[in-house]
Amino acid sequence: MQNIPRALQADFNRKPMPNKVLMIHGPRRSGKTALVRKFTENVDPQKSLILNGEDVLDTGLLQERSVANYSRLLAGKNLLVVDEEQHIPDIGMILKLMVDSIDGIRVIATASSSFDVHQ
Repeated sequence: MQNIPRALQADFNRKPMPNKVLMIHGPRRSGKTALVRKFTENVDPQKSLILNGEDVLDTGLLQERSVANYSRLLAGKNLLVVDEEQHIPDIGMILKLMVDSIDGIRVIATASSSFDVHQ
């Protein structure tokens, strides 16, 4: 499969900022995950954590809503990617706690729908 260059990619690369959540919403199969994957190609894998909301184990990592848990999970990381965030209960409050408590963390979250994301 050929990857078509996107004009959005260059602008997108400047968007993830420390202590902010970049949310990408759109219809299924519209390229949200591909856009984020292209971005993460240039990120040190040791400094990033990529989770999938459809994976029960990844979702479980976020369920203990505490600064201690998220600090442990994101130790040494400066980027968190949460794909399919709409499948994670209370994701809005979880991400808010992270960006309010963990200095310098950049968060990118994708969703195919906006149900229960904006809290």
